[in-house]
Amino acid sequence: MSPTFENLFALVIGIDSYAECRTLTASVLDAKAIVAFLKSIGVPDRNIIRLYDQGATFDGILKGFEALVTRADIKKGHSSIFIYFSGHGASDYKSALPKSQERYWSGWDENVIEQICPQDIGQMPGIPDRMMAAWLNKLAKDKSDNIILMLDSCYAAGMTRADDGGQSDDIDEFETRTIVDPPPLSFSDEIWSRIPSIDETDILTRDQTPSDSRPTRNPSGFEFMYNHSHVLLAACSRDSKAQAKKHKGGVFTTAVLDILESARARGQNISNISYVSLMEGLHQPILRLLQSRTGVVRTQFPHCEGVSSNRGIFSHEVVFVDNELVRVTQKDGRIFLCAGHAQGVIPGSEYSVHRDRDMPAASSALLGTILQVSNIDTFQAELMLHGMPLSYFPRSCFAKFMRAPHNSPLLSVFCNDSTWVRHVIGRRQDIRWVGCREDAQIELVIDNQEIAFYTLTPVRGNVYSCESGRIPRWVRTSAGMEENKDRAMDVLRWANRFYYHLNRHSVISGVSLEFHALGKVSPPTRDKDASYSRIGHNLFDKYGQAVIKIDNPKSPFGVTLYNRSSIDYYPYFFAFESDLSISSSAFDEPQFSVVHGQSDVVDCPLPRGSSMTLGCGSASNPVCFPLLPGMVHDVTVWKIFLTTDRVDMGSIGQSSEVIWGKRRASLKDPESYVQHWADVSGTVVQLKSY
Repeated sequence: MSPTFENLFALVIGIDSYAECRTLTASVLDAKAIVAFLKSIGVPDRNIIRLYDQGATFDGILKGFEALVTRADIKKGHSSIFIYFSGHGASDYKSALPKSQERYWSGWDENVIEQICPQDIGQMPGIPDRMMAAWLNKLAKDKSDNIILMLDSCYAAGMTRADDGGQSDDIDEFETRTIVDPPPLSFSDEIWSRIPSIDETDILTRDQTPSDSRPTRNPSGFEFMYNHSHVLLAACSRDSKAQAKKHKGGVFTTAVLDILESARARGQNISNISYVSLMEGLHQPILRLLQSRTGVVRTQFPHCEGVSSNRGIFSHEVVFVDNELVRVTQKDGRIFLCAGHAQGVIPGSEYSVHRDRDMPAASSALLGTILQVSNIDTFQAELMLHGMPLSYFPRSCFAKFMRAPHNSPLLSVFCNDSTWVRHVIGRRQDIRWVGCREDAQIELVIDNQEIAFYTLTPVRGNVYSCESGRIPRWVRTSAGMEENKDRAMDVLRWANRFYYHLNRHSVISGVSLEFHALGKVSPPTRDKDASYSRIGHNLFDKYGQAVIKIDNPKSPFGVTLYNRSSIDYYPYFFAFESDLSISSSAFDEPQFSVVHGQSDVVDCPLPRGSSMTLGCGSASNPVCFPLLPGMVHDVTVWKIFLTTDRVDMGSIGQSSEVIWGKRRASLKDPESYVQHWADVSGTVVQLKSY
């Protein structure tokens, strides 16, 4: 039986007939197609707010948001909210704001202001991203933590000014959804009074009792900021345009609906399709829809952003995605892994083959088929196929690391029971057993009941030992109680992988990382949370190490990444925790495009000569260090991988739940551009003082 979506609420906006701007022909068609789809999956008609043309004025759109906020039947934890806009987009610069408006934008770091254009733009300003963020924060805080924002307009994922207003579109069947030189963003106090406020008590006041998840966490209250409050599905990237076929529909909306309708026709539950998987499937439909009778070549690269991008469509549930599975492609009879030196691929290593990564690896495996790495480039590796003719090999599949050759990196391990090591574990090619604790990366402590694993981290002359986890020493089998050898070997395999990624480096000059405590510098306003800034000096020493005393588990911290090089970079933030987990969720705000390895389709977040402040301002969220019960210290290493192309680095991650079975108590110059990767890292030792 197909599921229904009785708890899904929607605000659907489509505008063709603008009062003072170029008319469109397909935005209302898009909006009506969205409504028809929502009704077909069981969304009650009473749950859908429709705003078309004259109904989608500035005031009408604000009333639409107000209606969502005040609906009593939208229940947090049960309801989902879908907001759709199809029409013109625009942008302006913060530096161009009228003086009378500057006080409303204090603490807003972004210079480019994105806008959706209401029907009466020209008579009224556009609706800026800051107002949208305020409504999304309000909805997330009061109504639902599952909000989807879909924008089929230009500048949907970040923007600069367009080079034209679409006047040349009449030469064929396409139109773009762009307004150049929108009216100034000047609003009366009455309008600002309608923008939701966020109370001071909402910031850092929720229960901060440490959970069984990894120690590094976002302070409570920050999870609703910006794309932490919603998943964004955007029609195009910065410097590109949202295309629509005249009188037929937007390319982005049409492609999304085609994929979802096709899935339903196959009997597939769309709640089992993640937003990431949806975006991965858009490439070919987008190319097909952009084909023109005149032969004009067009491109459009949708984006997906948000920490909940792995949830199912309109669902609160996360869709299983095995991040260890890496996409495999074919070209000219050769097979390639979409990972290379940057992702830590090892020459000669072997991979299993899998049909899908939205299901457990064992159920999707092609048994007897092995791929072996032959040649490695920066972002891809060529594979040799064993166990299957190339003609039978699937065109679309994934690969999972199985084993490395004998000359792979060694893990240094110390154990207090050498007899146990000799008789139970024995000799292994990838483990070096050391006789001195100070020479080890991992320590094993054996007693009659358990095997305990500890990470050993040298910082400033001290070795900090942190318990990673424990497993039972014995396991019951048909032959009786036996040593839990296989389980111990699994943990050591994860530990080896952990230290391999932690210790591999590609040094580049001109990139540095700073670590700061944060303090509140401005109270919450009507449309954003409190603003935080750096306090004091850089806590990292010249070796990239910091030892901090934690007197309050809610104390916020942040980092600043500086790019003083001549290269544009895509940064990937990973937290290496003492439980052997590698997580990208401390600072990273996932951003996906539909094309792997093409940097010009995803907006570059760290261009040359710039910096990225993480944890303060409007860019992202601070972290805190609530030490778990019984812990007197802990160690976190933040490592930032930097690449010259937007690539998938997800295969680096590993979760504590998998290891332990539970959670622990801009465009490049083609003449000078060379693909490469680099990294920068910082180690933070946290000492409990409360």
